[in-house]
Amino acid sequence: MEIEKISYFEAKALAAKMDIALGFQISEIENQIKKINGLNSWAGLDQEVLQTPYVELHEIMEQLDLRDGSLIVDVGAAYGRLGHVIGRSFPNLHFLGFEVVLERVLEGNRVLKNFNYSNVSLRHADVADKNFSLPVAEAYFIYDFGSPDHVRKVLNDIGEISKTKAVSVVGRGRLSRDLIERENPWLSQVAYPWHFKNFSIYRTLLA
Repeated sequence: MEIEKISYFEAKALAAKMDIALGFQISEIENQIKKINGLNSWAGLDQEVLQTPYVELHEIMEQLDLRDGSLIVDVGAAYGRLGHVIGRSFPNLHFLGFEVVLERVLEGNRVLKNFNYSNVSLRHADVADKNFSLPVAEAYFIYDFGSPDHVRKVLNDIGEISKTKAVSVVGRGRLSRDLIERENPWLSQVAYPWHFKNFSIYRTLLA
């Protein structure tokens, strides 16, 4: 199913149904989440605002067209929806998701255990922490997971990685795309970016 063939409203409604079918208890978990150590946990947001619809994630992966064996890192993975898309539809790729809210990681991993994907991992981590080292990967998915400084830190980390290997970056949300376009010409002005309605794909010159 191509995202262009259904409305965004329909994509969100379908995603909510898929969450239930997969066994998620997202509403219950979100009600338990509190502000954690001053970090923006996005607690209280509607789950379809917090997360990207499955059909859009599938479209993103098709557009990325990564080589077999490639790793994509999601720096604000929430419950790991992208992991399910990759586990079910892209078994020759690898997914590593990071999420700052422990409750979401525990719920995400509870559901993942039911499917036994060998290529999917969801971990608890604060990617904006100065001591966190972003893993080397072929692609990175950035949704507006935190403050501008949080996103800047991750983009700086990716910039360092891109000095030694080609990378692709999916920017979703106004903040992420704006920071890439305004402050990271190494990513936005070397190879021509692909812009879609809700996300953009940026590649370094060698990607």
